[in-house]
Amino acid sequence: MKKMKLLVLGCGLLLVTSFAPKQTLIKENKDLILSCEEKNNVGINLKKLATTSSATVGKTYVQNGEYDANKMLRFATPVNGDFDSLTYHIEIEGYPEVVSKNVETVYKGIETNGTVSYFNGTDVVTKEDELTKEWYWACFTIEFTSYKYYTASINAYVTGSSSLVEGELKSEAKNDVSLRDELMKGDTPSLKALDTKTLGEWRNDGATIVVKNNQLTYSKGGVDTVLNYVNVDGYFFVFADGNNNELEIKYSSQYSNQLDVNGVINESKVYYQSFSKFVAITSLELTTKKTELVYGLDRTFTINATTNKDATGEDIVWSCDDDRFEFDGSGKSIYVSVPELYEFEYGEENVIATFTAKSAEGGISDSIEVTIRKKIEVKYITLKEPSLEMLKGETKDITASVNSDADVKTLKYTSSNSKIAKVSVNSTTGVATVTAVAEEGETDIKVESTDGSNISKKIHIVVKKPTASESAFKNQAFVGTWTGMDDLMSSTTTLTINKDGTALLENDYGDSITFSFEKEENDKAFFNSENNIPLEVELANADANLHVTVNNGEMLESYCQYLGSYLFEK
Repeated sequence: MKKMKLLVLGCGLLLVTSFAPKQTLIKENKDLILSCEEKNNVGINLKKLATTSSATVGKTYVQNGEYDANKMLRFATPVNGDFDSLTYHIEIEGYPEVVSKNVETVYKGIETNGTVSYFNGTDVVTKEDELTKEWYWACFTIEFTSYKYYTASINAYVTGSSSLVEGELKSEAKNDVSLRDELMKGDTPSLKALDTKTLGEWRNDGATIVVKNNQLTYSKGGVDTVLNYVNVDGYFFVFADGNNNELEIKYSSQYSNQLDVNGVINESKVYYQSFSKFVAITSLELTTKKTELVYGLDRTFTINATTNKDATGEDIVWSCDDDRFEFDGSGKSIYVSVPELYEFEYGEENVIATFTAKSAEGGISDSIEVTIRKKIEVKYITLKEPSLEMLKGETKDITASVNSDADVKTLKYTSSNSKIAKVSVNSTTGVATVTAVAEEGETDIKVESTDGSNISKKIHIVVKKPTASESAFKNQAFVGTWTGMDDLMSSTTTLTINKDGTALLENDYGDSITFSFEKEENDKAFFNSENNIPLEVELANADANLHVTVNNGEMLESYCQYLGSYLFEK
């Protein structure tokens, strides 16, 4: 027998809630054991009660207990006087009949956990005195051997007859009692509170479990089965109903966020299945990078849905009020294709499409409008300088712009003669740069729109030879005579760079190469010979020295052999 705790029993009276019936209990069926007998309490035969001038039946009390792991309810009614008969009547919800048992033995005191409870005519007390002398207990015990009647409503009362009293005697009944309710009563209930982590909605393979208000609802295939919280078995919380449905649940861990479920539901076994927590969408917001797009330029776009962070698993249903827009994807993102121009009606300037996302179950939704408009084309091109004069090797940036409202501002640059001047565009900045290639000559750089508007302008480029007062170099530090050694350190090598861009490289053996200036970049100047031998020079040490690289560092035949990159002094 397990010890149980104290329980308040109606009108503030106490009975200690640990007791057990006799071993010889009467077994009514497989779900309940019903008895009027008490274990370990000395009883007195009803016929041997002291004769008094009257007979009295008090109110009926109830307490819960446990025996051999089975939960129990004991009903106890105080009686006083000389009785011809006493009968206990028990009405159990769902039980096929009212149980009526004759009381043959009554008890002076009821022992529970070593404490004996008496009745003094008004209250339940734990000590005998003159007032308790005439009172005895008539008892009835229900032992629950299954969970079938754990939540059943029970009414209990006593009737009696006495030659000293006219008519039937009847106790004040104890009505609407259930084992589950009794276990959950009091400051420290016998049935502990559910783990809060098990509360909420859980899903697995088409089945849903909802745990709340001490009930578990199991739903599958359109059938809902409601079970009541009835017991604790180790780490598991047990739920049952009156139809042999029984499930035990346990929160598995704070990391997996799973509910372990085991038992039988509607004759189907649920064998240690794991259910995942389901949290519905309670907030939903739609966003996209651009809400205004252009025919022919924007081909696709993405709309994203942001929900409450703890939402799990719920589908989002997407829709658009214009069926010309097609989209792929589900969940929290869709990829939308912008219709082709031919799909729009003639003269349709703008199209406003509304996209809506709605949670599949909770009805939470949000909408976003996207406008598709016609392209604003380039109307004009403005050039900062309509013409440029340059020297060979010189580079200059082209400054060109279009009307500010144009959707496509990218321009195309083309040289009509790249042997005189060539043009290149920086892929990162979009800046166009012209480089003078020839000694002299004229050409045009065509600047044109790329949006199909066919707007263009030309920049006239004039490449001329430097005059006596002009230099081919921006940085005049290149000009002069520089002396170094070849890579064998066997011959003095001299490099002479002239103001007009010509350069002469010669050694002590009389070998020489003549170069022509091509371009200048920062502290570097680039030259080339008639035989396509490249020469690169780089200023160093505050322009006092020059790094010289000939033929990309490869060997030269007969002259300046093996000359790689060497430091020349001025």
